[in-house]
Amino acid sequence: MTLNDFYADRFGSDPFSLIEAARDELTELAQMAGINWPACSDNIQLNPRGGVERYSSYNKPPREAHEKSLKGRVEIYSRLEHSKGIDYPFINFAHKASDAGSW
Repeated sequence: MTLNDFYADRFGSDPFSLIEAARDELTELAQMAGINWPACSDNIQLNPRGGVERYSSYNKPPREAHEKSLKGRVEIYSRLEHSKGIDYPFINFAHKASDAGSW
């Protein structure tokens, strides 16, 4: 079985299904940045645009931070990557403009 076959069989080649399957891991990474992933995950955008360093900016509603002091200081960036026939999500959690975790 190839990786493409596995991805098609297990996730229906759907990047959002892959995100759902990795919910616990993403929740942990987001928490490291102070982001409440369960409150934000339904609004993630996966747009394949720009170069490799360009992201789809998460917008509306504002990112929900775990602490009041982090409100407006945390961000989620995401994009849709494509490699060898597979479309997959790239998600970056940022805190105070520093990288807190990528998946």
